[in-house]
Parts: sequence; structure tokens; C-alpha cells
Amino acid sequence: MLSPAFVLVLLNILSVTAWKCDVTSSSYGDPTMVLEPLEKEISKKLSDKQASYDCDLEVGALNLILLDDAEMDYKEKLVFKTTIEGHYPVEQARTYVTDAVGEWLNKLEEMQGPVQFGCNVELDQDQNLGKQTSTFTIACLFK
Repeated sequence: MLSPAFVLVLLNILSVTAWKCDVTSSSYGDPTMVLEPLEKEISKKLSDKQASYDCDLEVGALNLILLDDAEMDYKEKLVFKTTIEGHYPVEQARTYVTDAVGEWLNKLEEMQGPVQFGCNVELDQDQNLGKQTSTFTIACLFK
């Protein structure tokens, strides 16, 4: 039999690290760092529109980033992209979530409910002529 203290510790670990969708559908190492706060922020903005997260749209959002084609039906796509010189600081991920949702605010407010959405992220680090750049892209699909 498991002790109550052990069960609480286990539940706490699972709640911090578990993401509802298949992690292999993300090109970003730790989806909880970006996708979880992104889902929360968008859900807050769409609170009056019966918003729900759809893991299938997460795969489509990755296709949108990588192939410029979601390969599925959707009503709206929103993309945020930023490029910085140098190596990408991982701690910036949450800042970019806030920036993306802020940039998308008008479009989010115009949406009619109920809304399903899924998002994905991509980090592209490039070395060219001795200069490193990091491009961080967030894409969300809505249906």
C-alpha cells in the first residue's frame, strides 16, 4: 500500500510534467514550457467562447510552421515569429507566449464560439558567416 505522502508527491510530479497531447507532435523539447502557458492564456482570452484544446490541431500547427500548410481544415490560423541574434535563451519562452497572445488579441476577441484550438512551437537556430540567429515561431489553428 502506498503512503499518503508518497501519493501526494507523485501527483505533484505528474501535474507539473504531464502534457495532455503526444509530446512527439511537438518540435520543441519541453511542451510544458510553451504550450501549457499558451493554452492557459488563449483559454482565458476565449473564456466566453467555450474554448477547448484539440491535440489534432497541435499536429496541424506544426505542419503549418514546417511546411506552411496545416494539411487540415481550420477557420483561423495565427502565427507569431521573432528572430534574435545569438543563442535562444530558453527562459524567454514564456515572454514570447505573452507577446504572441498580445499580438493576436484582436483576432481572438473577434472569434465566434465554440472554439477548438491547438498550437505548436518551433525553434530554428542558424549559424551564418559566424553569426548565430535564433528564430522562435508559435502557430495556432482554430476551428
